[in-house]
Amino acid sequence: MQFPLPKLEWMQRREIHRQRVTQWTLPHRERRLRHEPHPINDFLFDYYSFRPSLLERWSPGWSLPLEGATVADFPASEGWIETDQGLALSLQRFPQHRLDSFRWMIQLLKITLDRPPQFACYGLHEWAMVYKIAQTRYPTVPLRMTPSALTAFIESQTICCTHHDAFRFYTPEAKPLNRHHPTKANRLDLEQSGCIHVTMDLYKWAHKFYPWTPSDLILEAFELAIESRQIDMKASPYDLSQWGLTPIKIETGEGKSEYVEEQRKIHLRGIPIRQKLLNFYQTMNQAIDSNDGFGRA
Repeated sequence: MQFPLPKLEWMQRREIHRQRVTQWTLPHRERRLRHEPHPINDFLFDYYSFRPSLLERWSPGWSLPLEGATVADFPASEGWIETDQGLALSLQRFPQHRLDSFRWMIQLLKITLDRPPQFACYGLHEWAMVYKIAQTRYPTVPLRMTPSALTAFIESQTICCTHHDAFRFYTPEAKPLNRHHPTKANRLDLEQSGCIHVTMDLYKWAHKFYPWTPSDLILEAFELAIESRQIDMKASPYDLSQWGLTPIKIETGEGKSEYVEEQRKIHLRGIPIRQKLLNFYQTMNQAIDSNDGFGRA
């Protein structure tokens, strides 16, 4: 366990975190009240199962005690115990039934960190989700081309998506067009960090073990996921001009080059976040193993 974080410091960090997060969560709540969906920014709240209220709630993460804190300072968060050094999260309270998924996730983070990235998908997964379908996932958002032109374009391309959670949203007619058949079972064999969605998923792997994961790291992954989502949708067949996004026209050579450039940038920015998550979870796992599978506070 590290030296305790002084009360003034952790209170300042908690407030700074809340201010950074509410720039995203407050507009999301206001749109919900107006029944006004946002196809880019709402995705992070609708697709990933982490409530805005939890994203707003700061946690120092496991192993960092808080001087002068009590359990009343962190309502509705499990895992806290009071120690001689201050309030801290205890691995004794880490849910044992989640250990298998925790260790599987460590494997996935390591594999995607080590595996060479691929940059030739051109974001075609979003196109495969609207292939030969009457109603898209965003019925209020217009497409950039006619259904017949969109069909012809998709059929002229080589689709090589390696990400299960993108592939499962393909239309039935589009799935046979994909070079791979990603499933939950072969996820460790196929996922690679060049994929925009794999970088976006760093947010999922960060928040999945809140409050043991530091909120600073969760927020870092969230903000990168927002940028990844913007690129994802700019390269899609949707017309997002009313949301201020200029399309990346992957149906052209110039657009494909632009997408690859943006994809590489996002990949590079994801590497340190992936490494920090991996290091943190490996340290947690070692602590759990060191005490008969439960670890210490």
